[in-house]
Amino acid sequence: MAINKKTLQQEHPVTLRLPTFILVFFSCIAFQAIGQQDTIYDPIRVIYSDKFIAVNSGESSTQSYTGSVKIVHDTTYFFCDSAITSEAFLRAFGDVTILKSDTINTFSDRLYYNAKSSRARLSGNVILINGEEQLFTDTLVYNLSEDIASYQDTALMLSGTSKLSSLRGNYNMNLKIAKFYVQVTLIDSSFTLLTDTLIYDLASSKARYYGPSYIEQEDAKIYAEEGYYNTETQDAFFEKNAKYTSSTGVATADRMLYVPKEKKIILDGNASVKDSTYFAQADIIEYYRQDSIITLNGNAYFEDDQGIAQGDIITLYQKTDLIEIFGNGRYTSENNSLASDTLIYNSATEVGKTLGNAVYEDTLNSRKLYADRLIYNADGTYRAYNLSGRPYLEQINAFDTTYLSADTLFSRKVTTDSLGLDTSEIFIGYPNVKVYSNGFQAVSDSLAYAMQDSSLTLFGNPYAWADTSQFNADTIVMKTVDEGVRNVDLYGKANIINYLDSVYQDQIKGKVIHALLDSQQMESMKVIGNAETIYFLRDEIGLYIAANKTICSYIDFIFESGELKDIKFHTDPVSKMVPIAQAQQSDVKLTNIKWDESHRPMEKDDIFVVSDRSILVEEETDILEVKEESDALDDFEKATREVLNKQKDKKGKSKGRE
Repeated sequence: MAINKKTLQQEHPVTLRLPTFILVFFSCIAFQAIGQQDTIYDPIRVIYSDKFIAVNSGESSTQSYTGSVKIVHDTTYFFCDSAITSEAFLRAFGDVTILKSDTINTFSDRLYYNAKSSRARLSGNVILINGEEQLFTDTLVYNLSEDIASYQDTALMLSGTSKLSSLRGNYNMNLKIAKFYVQVTLIDSSFTLLTDTLIYDLASSKARYYGPSYIEQEDAKIYAEEGYYNTETQDAFFEKNAKYTSSTGVATADRMLYVPKEKKIILDGNASVKDSTYFAQADIIEYYRQDSIITLNGNAYFEDDQGIAQGDIITLYQKTDLIEIFGNGRYTSENNSLASDTLIYNSATEVGKTLGNAVYEDTLNSRKLYADRLIYNADGTYRAYNLSGRPYLEQINAFDTTYLSADTLFSRKVTTDSLGLDTSEIFIGYPNVKVYSNGFQAVSDSLAYAMQDSSLTLFGNPYAWADTSQFNADTIVMKTVDEGVRNVDLYGKANIINYLDSVYQDQIKGKVIHALLDSQQMESMKVIGNAETIYFLRDEIGLYIAANKTICSYIDFIFESGELKDIKFHTDPVSKMVPIAQAQQSDVKLTNIKWDESHRPMEKDDIFVVSDRSILVEEETDILEVKEESDALDDFEKATREVLNKQKDKKGKSKGRE
């Protein structure tokens, strides 16, 4: 194949030249060193020239050749316009060409060659070609026996789509390794690299660089102090204080790997990424640009204007705004947080779900929800359940902590005005509900807890206990304050028992019971509709002396410091006082009610135990018939009946909506 030097020079001109006296100086030094060697060598043979002049001077002789000079030494051929030979030395001028092998060719304006050492100094528009690689410089020292070329001035190498340049360097053509030193520049189709030292393994197409290095890539800049670049695959590796800066953000890591074919960037070791919308850090960060997927692996942390995600592994799907958190995962927003073994959250739809050991925390209301599975909705509502065990709620206040469990717990929003503008959150649990706190315990089939007014409604034969008092009805409604339960309202087959001992208990029955408590102690109570009561009188030393049983329409109880102070019976009360010694069962026990703590949670762990609750009371008939409206009812009873009728209407409408 013919090689046209002039064409190469036009395509890749090398304009940097050194003054002639410097070239002569370096030539003298080089050949003085070469001349000191005294080895056996093959002679230089000139096989053709247009003109020949021989000059003999003493013991030495010099030959001068001009016009299409062709010279051979060993297996190397030299071509030039003119040449001077003297023993083992050759000087060639004008379009100098060296043919070393089928792949190695060299061009220059001038040549100084020592046949003893097989070393040549080429100067002036030097071009060295080795297969696909081309090296351009102004001065080159070329060891033909070892195929090593070196330069001390600016040189440019072309390899595939890459251009490499430096002030100093050497090129071992046998090993196919080129070393570049001082002001090294690598220009490729994808980026530009500036560094101090670069070693280019042409066989593997891998260029490794050392020292402070700067990479420019499209709109991004990268800094590193060590790494490599593969000119074939365009894979790039950066380490030691690696930093990636673009118009959108900054990334740092101990090591960075860029794989363009996969459009993947890996940040390894103390990795962090920050842009105008988010901040992420992890042991390893992987970014798949084509799919816009970011994976944070190991001590993962992600923060944006929506919240903070933490876990062992976090995967961000930027196209769909989906976040997956694995291993000790947590997502925290302004007033709440959600933690789990696995957490999946869509920040666009604000819907999330968890798998394993979920904890939802409402920091604004000091509330925590624990479950295996939890589904979180955009409106802040959620549903919690367990594959095994039971989810539970923990409500913390200044004086006590309430624990509540059921097979399923969930919340929903309800409107609180006729226009539907105001909403309130209701927390619902079913079935097998259990509630425990130091001052209050309860069991029921289901419950509803209104966040707005902290009212708790128990449905399905509920039982509640506060200290020595037991409450039971078809439905129980309680309102709590920081100090504990404030109001207890019982609807339908309502009854309250105050435990005195295993034999005697004060008992109250009615259709509706309203109780007011202060610091867990009874303050007042109203029993409305078919009211019955049994309470016991004791002497000064506490011995029971009589049982008093009363039946009437409704009863008022007044307490002081938790002790009963006064009782008011309304509308034809019928009372019976029986001495304890003469009392029968009916005198000391009201029908269909009894004190029962068999299902009462006595400590927190009891809320996780589920047992079949048999109905403790049988269907009962009214003991005292309800008076008709035509009868002389007092104002309080009329008002009470109106309230109860309204409540029944509301319940009917609510069931219709459901």
